[in-house]
Amino acid sequence: MKIVFSAKGKDWDAPTDPSFGRAQGFLLFDEEKNELSWHSNEQNVMASQGAGIQAAQNVANLGAEVLVTRYAGPKAYRTLKKSSIQIYSISEEMSVRDAYEKFKAGELVEQEPEAAL
Repeated sequence: MKIVFSAKGKDWDAPTDPSFGRAQGFLLFDEEKNELSWHSNEQNVMASQGAGIQAAQNVANLGAEVLVTRYAGPKAYRTLKKSSIQIYSISEEMSVRDAYEKFKAGELVEQEPEAAL
């Protein structure tokens, strides 16, 4: 499974980024390969519009099956769902490692469509 986290840094100890569309970047964990990789979201950090959609397309292009973030807005949500990506919400900033452990333990809630409207 490929899991993407909105993040403020490039390793497991980096804090999660509360933003999705304007997150500093994304950490992709490929469980099959046991590899963690950083993907900058710099082009969207200062975007005047469309940041969520572009970020969602970038996450889809990474082959992600799951996104762990604070919140995906309505347009980003629809774009992610069109790519069959499950979206799980974290309620507070934590390390990427802690977010991954909570996801694996089933402690995160999948974002519902109405939450993105």
